[in-house]
Amino acid sequence: QPKALRRNKFFDEGGITAVGVCAPFPDKFDPLKLGNTDAKMERNTAAEIKHGRIAMIATIGYVVPELFHFPGCEKFTNGLGALNTIPMEGWVSLFAFVSFHEIAVQPRENGMGAYDFGFGAEFLENCDDTEIKRRQTAERNNGRLAMMAIFGMLVQDQIFGMSPFKLMRETGLWGPNIDFIIKDIPMC
Repeated sequence: QPKALRRNKFFDEGGITAVGVCAPFPDKFDPLKLGNTDAKMERNTAAEIKHGRIAMIATIGYVVPELFHFPGCEKFTNGLGALNTIPMEGWVSLFAFVSFHEIAVQPRENGMGAYDFGFGAEFLENCDDTEIKRRQTAERNNGRLAMMAIFGMLVQDQIFGMSPFKLMRETGLWGPNIDFIIKDIPMC
């Protein structure tokens, strides 16, 4: 029987027993053994969740300006071009907001971990342990997907010089010719 299909300590008949573990990896994915102690793994878990949440917000923040601009922000460009059009006051307010959030928002006491700020905890009050683990795994998977999505949009923006949505409007659904990227790949 293939190793991926064998039962192990992270899966049971009801689904997931370890939060964040899902196919195709039958075990916690740590090939470099960076989480070789429980404390390191807990810190890495909190960092993964935090970065996933930031990536989910960033992905939404990357898409929304393509559809809507707040009054007074119509001249701002979208995507990476916004970095050059935001005035100094905007950077200061952004830095102040992020700093305030890092200092003021702390994990709740008796929470599920360093990542539990209590936001949305009321949705978990009447859930059994299996459903809580499923929802936590879904949040991690959505965060992992969002990290890849924002990275892909930023790379595409850097390569083609415009946001992916503007590029799609100008060159069609399939995008521009990419011969300049693949011309040096030898034929097999």
